[in-house]
Amino acid sequence: MQNDPTAKSESKAHRWPAQSIRLVEHKGKKAGFRFPLKSHEEHEISYVDYGRMKLILGENTRILSPGECIVIPSGTCHSIQAHENRPFSFLDIEYHGRCPAVLAKKHMVLSPEERRLMADLKQESEHRASYHSDMLLLKLNLLLFSLARNHRKQLVNLPVSGSNRITHNQQTATRALTWLEEHLQEPLDPETAARHAGVSASHLRKLIKQETGKSLSQHLKTLRVELAKQLLMESPLNMDELAWRVGYTSAPHFCTVFKKETGKTATEFAKSLGQPTA
Repeated sequence: MQNDPTAKSESKAHRWPAQSIRLVEHKGKKAGFRFPLKSHEEHEISYVDYGRMKLILGENTRILSPGECIVIPSGTCHSIQAHENRPFSFLDIEYHGRCPAVLAKKHMVLSPEERRLMADLKQESEHRASYHSDMLLLKLNLLLFSLARNHRKQLVNLPVSGSNRITHNQQTATRALTWLEEHLQEPLDPETAARHAGVSASHLRKLIKQETGKSLSQHLKTLRVELAKQLLMESPLNMDELAWRVGYTSAPHFCTVFKKETGKTATEFAKSLGQPTA
């Protein structure tokens, strides 16, 4: 009697870490946000895509920056807070199954491919196209397998040398990305950012592309739109002031970029929050 290939396939699928998903949700939090200690039955992945998030795990504190995530095993008490009283946003994923031991409570910097998987998970959760649940589960397992394979990118308690060291290019890119995020209100150009990072403008463009999957100019647009969304969540602003606060000298240009990035005008986005703009 021949072996049933379907049965083999199902047996392998049962060894996948994620068996079902309870939640995939993108959350934006205002400056000063604090959430008390909690724990739940599901494993949880928190991935920051804007601002910085303070995550308290027992007696330990982690500060997550854009492009970083941490895997929280079920039953682990943890608290989420805004870092330095600034707004942030993150993708929150809760799933049933198992948490690979190499990932438990690990603070990791994601590769460009892993960031794209995060973006796919966010898009699937928002658009809910055909086979939505199946695609979410598939992409989450791909992400977990990738993270487990590359868990040497742990950020906390890295040895001074060895395979766990973050590469010089990663450090340079992280430094440049952090600087860009902190100076979004200013007119920015590749040369200025490159001088701050200590590399040439052409090399910086290459590093940004490798780390984010986007060009430097597109990454700046994304950061500025995310900042604009956070500002609109905090208080009503007119378009001139909003544009200025995210680094645009022209309100019409800013409105065009915002609509292209989000599919909504800034006014429509504000109204969806129940906060009319001035």
